[in-house]
Amino acid sequence: LIKSVFEEIENFPENFKCNINICDNGSGKNVVDFLKQFKEINTIYFDKNMGENIAKYTLIIESLKTNPDYIVILDNDLKIVKNSIIKMIEYLKKNKNVG
Repeated sequence: LIKSVFEEIENFPENFKCNINICDNGSGKNVVDFLKQFKEINTIYFDKNMGENIAKYTLIIESLKTNPDYIVILDNDLKIVKNSIIKMIEYLKKNKNVG
């Protein structure tokens, strides 16, 4: 998932602003070392798996600090289709009664 997220971000339009928060839920040293190379990403590390609900809650709380228009949460087992995040946000902008 991490690789596909970065590939998707590279496709964002230049004027598209986003903050990226990742919660590493005790996945291990290899993933931690990989994530540390990306300074533009806010990574929250748990020493052990705290469970999906705590990880998502933590990400939402952290994301709300920047007053976002949208929050997108992706699980590690999702496959991201090219431009899907942008398309989702464009749909939400046009359809204010959704979401």
